[in-house]
Amino acid sequence: MSFLGWLVPRHATTRVGRRIGQSFMHGVVVLTLRVEHGRRSGRLMLDRGSSKGETHGLVVFDDDGAVEDLPLAALKLVALKTGLSSA
Repeated sequence: MSFLGWLVPRHATTRVGRRIGQSFMHGVVVLTLRVEHGRRSGRLMLDRGSSKGETHGLVVFDDDGAVEDLPLAALKLVALKTGLSSA
């Protein structure tokens, strides 16, 4: 099963109306996880893993662009955005 198999049903459609399964042949599905940590908000980096293992993640914060390696349990997931990128 692919990474997106558990997250996005095969019959789901994107905003442009193409099926997710077909979009892999014509572009790349881009996922953005918006998170909060305390009073700060940012984006969980999905293309790089944490040096502390699978229980941690790298977050790029909006206010200063700093990257921090934080426990996933300490993050509040506030938005999941999907889109297509031509690759």
